[in-house]
Amino acid sequence: MVGTFIEELKTRGILKKEANPRLTAMGVIAVHDGLLIWEVAGMNRQEPRKAFVEIIQTMFSSLLVHPVS
Repeated sequence: MVGTFIEELKTRGILKKEANPRLTAMGVIAVHDGLLIWEVAGMNRQEPRKAFVEIIQTMFSSLLVHPVS
């Protein structure tokens, strides 16, 4: 499902042609799952969520056709 969404962003010209939807989806899911473990282990909920947003923004900034500054 994540890969399909990323493929759609690529098709719509939001992501660069070189973007690999499968690998990008795997990365997003891995980051999510890793941070979810921290949350389940008792870390403050805001810290993993903030980290997730920052990591995903960093990942996608290199994939965007027109990065937001």
